[in-house]
Amino acid sequence: MPLGYNNYLSSLRIICKQVDGHEMSPHTLTEWIQFRFGTGEKQARKIESFLRRIEVLTLADDGLKVGKPASKWIESQDSGILLAFLHSRVQFFGEMLSEVSEQPRSSEELRLAAANYGFNWTTRTQVGRRRGWLQSAGMIMPLDGGTLTITDTGRDLLAKLTVHRPGFNPTGPAISEPLPTKERGGSDYKSPARQEATERRRVFEVDPDLIDRGTAAHMDVQDELAKAVRSAGLEPRSPEFEGPQFDIAWQIGDSAFVVEVKSMTKQNEDRQLRLGLGQVLSYAFLLDWPGTNDVQAVLAVEHPPTDTYWSELCEEHGVILTWPGIFEDLFD
Repeated sequence: MPLGYNNYLSSLRIICKQVDGHEMSPHTLTEWIQFRFGTGEKQARKIESFLRRIEVLTLADDGLKVGKPASKWIESQDSGILLAFLHSRVQFFGEMLSEVSEQPRSSEELRLAAANYGFNWTTRTQVGRRRGWLQSAGMIMPLDGGTLTITDTGRDLLAKLTVHRPGFNPTGPAISEPLPTKERGGSDYKSPARQEATERRRVFEVDPDLIDRGTAAHMDVQDELAKAVRSAGLEPRSPEFEGPQFDIAWQIGDSAFVVEVKSMTKQNEDRQLRLGLGQVLSYAFLLDWPGTNDVQAVLAVEHPPTDTYWSELCEEHGVILTWPGIFEDLFD
């Protein structure tokens, strides 16, 4: 984000105000960021893409909108709301706060500590990006000598977060770091992290998709589909840092299949189906993998919908609706 470590939140507030007051596309916002903050085109594009990818900004038919978590942060002026949301979206975020709570640490020490969580960063860039959010919110502060330490405000927030432990293999809804490849899309498939699912607490009001992705039913459906993909002689893939945050995907020839998984109860079935359909259409639109000319959207649910019109609705929008027991039909 522009304006330095102390001003990430100030920069975001300026961007949100601009989006809220004008009809802007991703392209026009990128140009505005360049003009307003004096950044290069590449940096501006990364800022816009990151904010949209973590849903601080969302894209509607009439342009970009400020997402609900960011709106609540602006209305309440409580940076903890935004930081808790970022923790749910960005890995080694709350964990970095936890690391500096034990003792002051330098950026290099934090880079090395990240390796214990599965990140092999070769530079301190990723540490610096997380530092900007935490420092601008008053959660951490620099000391003489260049080390970082937690503040009392940071300790209050940390007490409300569920953080992973060293040795945790990063998976699930949070965004992992890129493992770029030009030969194929996605990253190696990662099974959902079950050890953390029962520990996750609701800190503030949370995106319902994050809650769904933490349920055992969601994990079971996702892993069963991954097994079916492997049984068909294909390789399941997980999302990268750059790009849509789908649950699972694979490639057949020059066609990519991108999947959103949804668990369902009797009470939330319609809501989950509506949410899942919108998500997977967005993922299919945004997915851009090397060697693919076509993207097929797939909505995988826990069981057949009670209302049969959902199959017809998905078909009308070019989405395959599937569930355990008929996954093999995807590969006929």
